[in-house]
This record gives sequence, structure tokens and C-alpha cells, in this order.
Amino acid sequence: MSKATERKILMLLRERGELAQYQIIDLSGESYNPVIKALTSLHNHKRIHISDWERNRNGNYGASWSLGENDDAPRPKGDRPKTDHIKAIMSAICGMEVSPFRTAIWNVERAR
Repeated sequence: MSKATERKILMLLRERGELAQYQIIDLSGESYNPVIKALTSLHNHKRIHISDWERNRNGNYGASWSLGENDDAPRPKGDRPKTDHIKAIMSAICGMEVSPFRTAIWNVERAR
């Protein structure tokens, strides 16, 4: 991970205040992965926090970031990570718990 990317993000947040993830990517000139890694590192080291959640163009919530050690804003109710949603759908369809072993057995049986 690039310390230069972290410095760019900190500078942007100092200059502009609260910024959404997509705004940080656009304004920094960096690609998605380095920005996400830098945001994660800065968040883990308590240099930034999630100040708000807003819906992005896909209808999912995205974090808005601000400087400081404040507590993160709570994720809006009813918004689950996609993996949880997929597991719930698979569980409902199959009528059983989703596990890697059942998936492997299903793939083997389907290949016959």
C-alpha cells in the first residue's frame, strides 16, 4: 500500500471535509484498489472515520469519510452486505444451510 495515496486522501479530507468513497477515488486520481486499501489502513489507525452513509448509484450504501477519531456512523438498518443477501437466498432456495461441503457435493452430483 502506498503512503502517497494515504497522504493524498488526508489532504483531500483536510481541504474538502467529508467525502464519499467515489469522490475520493475521482479527486485523488488513484484507482479503486489502492484507495480502498489506504482508506482501510487509515481507518484501522483511527486517522479517519465513517461520518455518514449515502446511497450510491447502485442503490447500496457507501461510506462518507471524515478526519478524526470519532465513532463511525451506524450503517443504516436493512442494509446487509451482498454476501449475507446471497447466503439468505441460497438458503431459501435449497431449504438448507449453505456450506462449502454441500456446495462441493452439489457440484460433483451435477457433473455426473
